[in-house]
Amino acid sequence: MRAKTKQFLKRFLPLPASNLEARLADLERAITYQIQNLANQLRLSEGQNDGLQSASQTGVQNSRELLLRLIYEQRQMIRSLIPDAAPFIPKVSVIVPVYNAAPYLRQCLDSINAQTLWDFELICVDDGSTDESTGILELYSRFDPRIRVIRQDNAGAGAARNAGMKAATGEYLIFLDADDFFEPLLLQHMYEACVLGDADIGLCAADHFDEAAGQYQSEQGLLNVDLLPDKKPFSRRDCPDDLFQIASSSPWTKMFRRSFIEKAGLEYQTLRRANDLYFVYSALALAERIVVCDEMLVHYRVSVPGSLQATNSESPLEFYEALTALQQKLRDEEIYTELKQSFARMALGIVEYNIKAQTSPEAAEAVDKAYREQYKRQFEG
Repeated sequence: MRAKTKQFLKRFLPLPASNLEARLADLERAITYQIQNLANQLRLSEGQNDGLQSASQTGVQNSRELLLRLIYEQRQMIRSLIPDAAPFIPKVSVIVPVYNAAPYLRQCLDSINAQTLWDFELICVDDGSTDESTGILELYSRFDPRIRVIRQDNAGAGAARNAGMKAATGEYLIFLDADDFFEPLLLQHMYEACVLGDADIGLCAADHFDEAAGQYQSEQGLLNVDLLPDKKPFSRRDCPDDLFQIASSSPWTKMFRRSFIEKAGLEYQTLRRANDLYFVYSALALAERIVVCDEMLVHYRVSVPGSLQATNSESPLEFYEALTALQQKLRDEEIYTELKQSFARMALGIVEYNIKAQTSPEAAEAVDKAYREQYKRQFEG
């Protein structure tokens, strides 16, 4: 078996490597990209078969099951060839809340399955889905023991992320969304940056993928490298006036040390919207060491019908609850005065964004009125 493996490596990996383990790692990275290509082709086949008879659909389903089985068996084979391989202990817990995300869920899971970092656990929290999401999760978890599925009644993304956190065992946590997709190097590069910097939090860049237009769009606001302090790693003390402007409150461009989150006692709010603002910005304010991986590693899908962004007007004032809770947290930690300027600028920016994001004039007016009559004094005080 070892001789055949070396012949295989010699054929497909002509570049020299210092030892067998390094060459096997190179091989797994190469196969990872092939897996992603195969998964993309299979998704195209599924799309083409949407209107066909059940026999064709069954064939596509069987092909996907075979692909998932081969992916896992192939990776297990590679790891078995590494002498004295350590038992599986997840370096990263990937937490994905899932609610009626069937049209995009396979691409999300395939892009996580194709990660070059092997040692992760994937915790999918089915938040009361009523579409095919539940079946898709069952299929993927059947062929990969790294994937766990937690089911709960619909309670929102914040509650789902909290449930995932409670079940997590990884050294670091990352929270991804079920309708987004990710570069194969996301976990590896983020984890390596965090470990190298002994970081509480790691940041990365992302772009938007416009579902309607089928185009990628750059988005500097998700990671503003121009505002980063010279010190690396950094904390709020190195950039108190710009801390909340460096990165957005989106959790999917951040990796958190689990022990840091647990010690800080942070959880997501159970709001329907803006449930990530309190968690992410509290963590950034409390972290002693923050590192940056300045790579585009996340593709955030926008223009998705039925998404929270598309239904902002149903509860237009909820984000004020998140800002109020964050302000109180900073006061409780006795760091609000230090971060007051950055907080006020961030709060105003979020108010302006929410006014523009409303889909009805009445909701936009309600947001503006609440700010002028109450929250402007509060957030500037």
